[in-house]
Amino acid sequence: MSNKFTTHPSVRFWNKQARKYAKSKVSDMKGYERSIDRTQDFLTPEMRVLEVGCGTGTTALRHALKCKKFIGTDIASEMIKIAEKKAVEAKIGNIGFIEAKADKMPFDSKSFDVVMGHNIYHLVDDVDLALVEARRVLKKEGVFITKTPCLGEMNVLMRKLVLPIMLRLYGMKLVHMFRKDDFLTQLKNAGFKVESVEDHGVKDKSIRPFIVAVAV
Repeated sequence: MSNKFTTHPSVRFWNKQARKYAKSKVSDMKGYERSIDRTQDFLTPEMRVLEVGCGTGTTALRHALKCKKFIGTDIASEMIKIAEKKAVEAKIGNIGFIEAKADKMPFDSKSFDVVMGHNIYHLVDDVDLALVEARRVLKKEGVFITKTPCLGEMNVLMRKLVLPIMLRLYGMKLVHMFRKDDFLTQLKNAGFKVESVEDHGVKDKSIRPFIVAVAV
């Protein structure tokens, strides 16, 4: 499938990084596994589930085993190719991958029982619109799950000096530096009721809260 968004700088970046990303290790495996387990508390065999910003599909493949149908979206065609190959190799047939932007998804309203998006909403162009889209495709009282970096919670030195240098080295554009409370407000404004905010990181203070919300 050809990429629909090839002129977007984020697409070029992630297409270039796809193979390296696929080989990279999870930096906080304990926290990652806790988030996997917690997410699966909300999945049942009859559900349709969507992951926004699925990357190369590692998380998607694990969750697909717990539901009826799983769809993963990403803006990078190279990420999608790797995810599709993984699904074939794993012989998981109830999963599909589609190129789509978080703020403009090609799905009917109220199509999914669960929508999740991890490590993605600080990178989208319009986070408010992306959250409204997540709400739109969810059934009423459907569950929204996200583990989102709230980089405004970082200390000043990291936020003002170290992070910008790292981003410049990787040629990556960071769009949002919101704090946790800001993000929770955006969720509420998009039509969600926040049910829980958890810390799954190994450190005492995590900048990536695990948030569960319900579409109201």
